[in-house]
Amino acid sequence: MIYLNKIFEYNENTDTRGPISLAWAVEKNHYVQSETDNDFRLLVTGSGNMFESIQGLGVVKANMNFLIDGINWVQQNSDDSSVPPRFLPDQNLSLTSFHIIMYSLLLIIMFPLIIAGLGVIVWLRRRNL
Repeated sequence: MIYLNKIFEYNENTDTRGPISLAWAVEKNHYVQSETDNDFRLLVTGSGNMFESIQGLGVVKANMNFLIDGINWVQQNSDDSSVPPRFLPDQNLSLTSFHIIMYSLLLIIMFPLIIAGLGVIVWLRRRNL
């Protein structure tokens, strides 16, 4: 259970000083001597709570990616590694009514007039050749 409202403080007498391992990955080649030499892989996490949803945050995507990549590593599926999508922050564009009118005039009237004017200039030059 995760408590978001509780304040945690470090107590030097009772708390363990870091670094603390939260996950272990073990790999042993040719662990079992048999006709088919099997590789041995094991992934151990400190708690299964890291894969549960957190109240107010939902499922933490980094933990789920760690779980999926860990399972693929244990199964030796290098082709199934996941590349998480990149989420860009939402950005709003705030314009005043004056700016909206100016940009509208520029895009709807000025650009077409400039392109038409350039077209007339090219046409006149080619006509006189």
